[in-house]
Amino acid sequence: PDLLLHRDLHDAAAHDALAVFTCILVARHCFSLEDFVRHAALPSLLKACGSSGVTGNPANAPSPDTGARLTCHLLLRLFKTVDTPQPGLYSVSTSPGPGGGAAGVRLSCDRHLLAAAHKNIGVGPVLATLKAILMVGDSTARDSGKPGGKKSCELSHILGTSDS
Repeated sequence: PDLLLHRDLHDAAAHDALAVFTCILVARHCFSLEDFVRHAALPSLLKACGSSGVTGNPANAPSPDTGARLTCHLLLRLFKTVDTPQPGLYSVSTSPGPGGGAAGVRLSCDRHLLAAAHKNIGVGPVLATLKAILMVGDSTARDSGKPGGKKSCELSHILGTSDS
């Protein structure tokens, strides 16, 4: 948390570097993709969804919208893979193939491990994250004065476990 106060989260280079680092951590099983989604992405998106008029953050803390933007960037990079396995991509010394440069993960072994991590994540966390992204979009549209329905930003609502 203290690191966030010293980094400019609006910097695209910082987003890219953090995305590559997160991809490598997930690929090397430092934490699972599902854990990242449940414990980092969803709370960040929920914070942005319910941020209108909420105080309690330090004055120099990044806004929840900035965190949501970074979260969406990280999710894009985590789920964007090279789907064209070619014999040349199996060498450690090769550069990323077409489309692989966008992901920024240079080692083919890390790219393959990250692609394998996609097979181990359940559908529930992915759907919850997609729903949270839609709710952030609705919340942003509502705050901009555009018509939009009032939606609950509680975790139980996003996960589909609410009683109502």
